[in-house]
Amino acid sequence: MKQGRDIRDAAIRKIDSNIEEIEDILIQYNTWLKLNAGLNNVKEAKKLIEIKKQLREICKGSITKEDLTEKEIKNPEFSHQGWNNQNQYFNIALSRLENLAESSQNFANQCYKDLENIILALESLKDVGKKTRSRLRTLKISEKFLLSNLILTRLKNYIESISMINGSGACQSIDTIAPSLSLSKILDDIRELYRPVEERYKEAEISIMSLENLTETEGEFHKSKDSFSKKFKTLSGIADVEPFRSNVEELGENASRVVEDYKLWRTEIEKTPLEKYVLHENINSLQSEVLFQSKSLTDITESLSNVWNSFVTEVKHFIGTINQLIQLVIKQKDSLTIKQIEKACDRLLNNIDNIDLSKLNRSMSYFESTKVEIRKAMMGVLKQSLNEVEGTILLVIVDKREKCDSGWFNMKEIIQEIANELNYSYSQVENLLRSLARKGYLVEGISIPI
Repeated sequence: MKQGRDIRDAAIRKIDSNIEEIEDILIQYNTWLKLNAGLNNVKEAKKLIEIKKQLREICKGSITKEDLTEKEIKNPEFSHQGWNNQNQYFNIALSRLENLAESSQNFANQCYKDLENIILALESLKDVGKKTRSRLRTLKISEKFLLSNLILTRLKNYIESISMINGSGACQSIDTIAPSLSLSKILDDIRELYRPVEERYKEAEISIMSLENLTETEGEFHKSKDSFSKKFKTLSGIADVEPFRSNVEELGENASRVVEDYKLWRTEIEKTPLEKYVLHENINSLQSEVLFQSKSLTDITESLSNVWNSFVTEVKHFIGTINQLIQLVIKQKDSLTIKQIEKACDRLLNNIDNIDLSKLNRSMSYFESTKVEIRKAMMGVLKQSLNEVEGTILLVIVDKREKCDSGWFNMKEIIQEIANELNYSYSQVENLLRSLARKGYLVEGISIPI
């Protein structure tokens, strides 16, 4: 009896081991193919369960002569002592058990080989995206990168969905796919999955590269945004005269629209299906949009710098005009006032030229006030030898001379231009210019004799 139980238990343990492995494989198989196959759908599993049942039944009941097969009755190993000895029936039961155990062992060994191949195929399927999954897990993106973080979340969801390659939704009954499964069919199905899964991971790998490029571009966008904000804050406190104040305000509005457009992209992406922005083509397109927005902010920041540069250019033109007048006046008469005006011009130039705007503690109106004081002082010097109208005309001409390349003006053109600007008649301006020429400030033609 003990010998029979040992044979049965050994065979059953082997069967149970195979059945457990089949159950584990079915869990993964169902996950990949979105099925709900069970042991009762696998031919080998059903056969193993049936063998297990037969092994137990042999050990349960007793055998009578009526239960014997013709082959067993004729077998001399059992019949040579006749059938009155009950031990003969035990020997037949033991023989049946041994034969069934041997048969089950051979079948279990074959199942074991199939199971090993299936396990290897499943491991290959798991490993195919291992590098990609690891790369995605280690990708760190700043929270302020709105678009990159959104794409990262979508890519993670996409990677998870690859294990459900047949799509989302409820599991399909195995009966709708195939009436019965075999281990060889399971192996074939898993191997067939490898190529499409591999292709999807390759696509995901390219999309991750596109995401990294997007992240880099988004970083440049935020650098441009921060650079603009810093310069805008500085110039907003400096540009308090027109048209520079309006120019700065307009550029601020332009930058705000660019930033709002950037934020709107997140809303637009959230409205789209998951699949759209996991495709590298769409991520690349998004990167191009962010790159354009980044360049727009850089251009706006440069325009902010140009607002200050334009103001500085105006001040330099003014200083150049005053210096030209000083040279004219010195020829007529030198004075302490002129030297004071020269020093005031030097101070003004030093205060605005090649300076760090973030450290500037004076506004444009301060420098405009300084210009007014210098102009007033210069006009005071001119009044010593010229009347007010002559001084004004000379100041206009010198200013135009400072802003052009040539020292000569066409007489008729300059007369008409000044007449229009100062609301004088043509003859009035002509007489004033000739008066300035007689006093040595101009040479007819017209040029400034410096």
